[in-house]
Amino acid sequence: MDDPKEVFTQPLSWYIKFLTNAYGAVIHFLSEKHAENINLNAKHSLISGLAIGLSKPILMLAHEPFKSPIDYRDILKVHTTSKQSSTYITEWLEPIIDEYKQKQSTYVNHLKDKKALLELQNLFVGEPIAEHESDMLTDYFFETREYIEALNAQQTLFVGRKGTGKTANFYKIADQLSQDKRNFVCIIQPVGHEIDGVLNLLGQALPNSEKGYLIESIWKYLIYSELARSVYESILNKPTHIPQSDIESDFVKFVRQHEKMINADFSLRLENAVKHLLELSEYKDIESHRIKVSEILHETMITNLRTKLGEILENKNKVCILIDNLDASWTNRSDLQELCLLLFGLLNVLKRITDEFYKADYRQKKGITFFNCLSSK
Repeated sequence: MDDPKEVFTQPLSWYIKFLTNAYGAVIHFLSEKHAENINLNAKHSLISGLAIGLSKPILMLAHEPFKSPIDYRDILKVHTTSKQSSTYITEWLEPIIDEYKQKQSTYVNHLKDKKALLELQNLFVGEPIAEHESDMLTDYFFETREYIEALNAQQTLFVGRKGTGKTANFYKIADQLSQDKRNFVCIIQPVGHEIDGVLNLLGQALPNSEKGYLIESIWKYLIYSELARSVYESILNKPTHIPQSDIESDFVKFVRQHEKMINADFSLRLENAVKHLLELSEYKDIESHRIKVSEILHETMITNLRTKLGEILENKNKVCILIDNLDASWTNRSDLQELCLLLFGLLNVLKRITDEFYKADYRQKKGITFFNCLSSK
């Protein structure tokens, strides 16, 4: 590295730089017959001292005649031929080469570990809240036994603590079912305050039988209207070059005639229904109470809507109702009995809706298979 024929001397920093990065140093002193031996050997002595100070293995060589100073006489080797010099170097290099190979192997393993660590750091395992990544979730979703069973079942209820994958399964099932164009998927995601309104309604002093009837009526109204809204939007979102059929045009007209009851936001529909139902305390007898509930929830309109849904969905193999956020308002202080009424009322009404679509008087050429996936605590 240091050839005096090219550069007679280098700055001290140059030697420190190369010695620091070296596995060892071979330093050849000039014989006493060489004209420049005094100056160059003084420099070589300094560099040898730096190498020892940096704990570097060194081999100090000199061609005879050479009288070594006493401070490094025991570590300097004097040779008479180039072959003898080569032998000294070979013996000295063997442990240096072994150390180099060992360090090289260690470095390669270090690079592999570093690469693996970087890959692990860049590994994206998903947001803690599935709603924040609904578009990406299906790319890395791991299909579990529960997920596969849910796809093959007619009605499924996902139960688990927060973060156990209820909503993740919800989105993946929705994506999987939507890929088959013979299916129609309707997604319902109420928020906490909407369910709170229903729970407040159940807190009225009503017999349990009437609470059951009331909650099933509310769910039926909401599910039919939400299903109708989904169908309505799917018709309007069809490519412009595909004309609407007569049945589709009739359905769009029907929905626009009942805009406030069908096409309004889910929150508004539920809020309006609960607001009017909370005023029913004045109806003491059961018959009057049920008649008023039917009026508020537009039972007549729902009957007509069911008929039109049967006509427009008759060619679908499966209609999928997916409901999430059922546990949005559940707390340790919630009334367990009312929560059970809310949940069991939903399960019962989904079965009734399925049965209703099988009836021939709703112009069903074949029964629609309903798939219901619910997400709850």
